[in-house]
Amino acid sequence: MTKRAPLPATEPRKSPAKADARPTKTKPGPADDRSKRAAAKGEGPRPGAADDRSRRAAAKGEGPRPGDTPARVKKPPSTEAQPWIAVAEIARPHGVRGELRLKIYSGDPTLLQRRPPIQLRDAGGKVTAGRIAATRHADKALLVQLEGIVDRDAAERMRGKEILVERKEFAPLEEDEFYACDIEGARAELVTGELVGTVTGLGSYPTCDVLLIDRDGARIEVPILPHFVDSIDAAAKLVKLVTVDGLS
Repeated sequence: MTKRAPLPATEPRKSPAKADARPTKTKPGPADDRSKRAAAKGEGPRPGAADDRSRRAAAKGEGPRPGDTPARVKKPPSTEAQPWIAVAEIARPHGVRGELRLKIYSGDPTLLQRRPPIQLRDAGGKVTAGRIAATRHADKALLVQLEGIVDRDAAERMRGKEILVERKEFAPLEEDEFYACDIEGARAELVTGELVGTVTGLGSYPTCDVLLIDRDGARIEVPILPHFVDSIDAAAKLVKLVTVDGLS
């Protein structure tokens, strides 16, 4: 079975209209030649065959095939009050001068290097203000120096805390992109208006991204493809689905 990887809330994703256009340029091969000959003879593919394959693949948790084209996305507008999003975890101290090695969640490796305002959240959920004094790379890891943390003992007390950044600090998105955190908590409903559940996050297979939806306590995975997803409105926190038949 193909393994699904979780996506961080800060991971930018392509609009469903282009999300699966990963192979941006392809060269015609034997299969293309066969398709052209079949089309010339009026022998096109059996109606519904692609949909049947998508249903079977989704039911197996394998996701759709590359080349399928998903639905429409509206990204959220800029607002004054924006949430604070976890973008990294303090993994451990580095050296004896208070530097901290980070486990990065964010899809933008330069975010913390820009030294935005931050908050620190401990395992119990307590949040305190913090400030990044300096950053540097070492052994492919990002190290940060926080103001007031000047020795290893102080750095050790930071272990396990999460670093939060305001959503507005994220890199600007292109017209066809949205951040995963923008649709967490979104209402998922059928195009008929019938409630399906709540979006809890995104997952990624080698061939596609999927919406993770809590449906009456059970989780279903919906491929972001036009057969299943009609539109994603991040601003309204609303996802319109065509169908969830055959999904689990």
